[in-house]
Amino acid sequence: MAGVEPIPWFVEPVRAALAATPSTVMPRDGSRPSAVLLMLYDHAGEPGLVFTKRSELVRHHKGEISFPGGGMEPGDASLEQTAVRETVEELGVDPSDITIIGDMAEMLTYVTGFLVKPYVAHVPAREAYAHSEAEIAEVLRVPLRTLVDVGREAEWEARGYRFTTNVFEVGPNVIWGATGKIVRDFLDVVAPALDLPWPRAAAEPG
Repeated sequence: MAGVEPIPWFVEPVRAALAATPSTVMPRDGSRPSAVLLMLYDHAGEPGLVFTKRSELVRHHKGEISFPGGGMEPGDASLEQTAVRETVEELGVDPSDITIIGDMAEMLTYVTGFLVKPYVAHVPAREAYAHSEAEIAEVLRVPLRTLVDVGREAEWEARGYRFTTNVFEVGPNVIWGATGKIVRDFLDVVAPALDLPWPRAAAEPG
């Protein structure tokens, strides 16, 4: 069909890599189930990821870099639906433009108590998003090769805690914490399939 973006070359290798990786389920233990969406798009022939910079108006993680997503609501039939719904609400994406290609292992955010299920989707490349200004201050588009180049582990301090975290510094923005771990886990799975030199930088000291 004219005007429809062809499926990029990297979608099937990513799908296969995700399908070949066990997706573990963690005990709920009173944590709130939630989901995020890793939006893969074609960046000049190479895969890129879409991130959001949270506004200062949201309840959790003000001003931090994250993936679109949030807590599961009573009307959500699944966590996949949660990820899609939140992405549509936050970024104004047409649901028909979201093609889920896989998922990843759950992870717990120990400070805020969310049990996060990441999903991976292909979306058409866009110049701009009609994002919710109440929730999102800025939308970032980052090529995977950039994330590979800048990724490292570092000692970090936030909210009175000191810990080791995965850090990706992209211009003035720093991806760390739960989002940094998801990025690291994603690269661990898909980098070999995409011939990306990871974890070349991941073990460098902070």
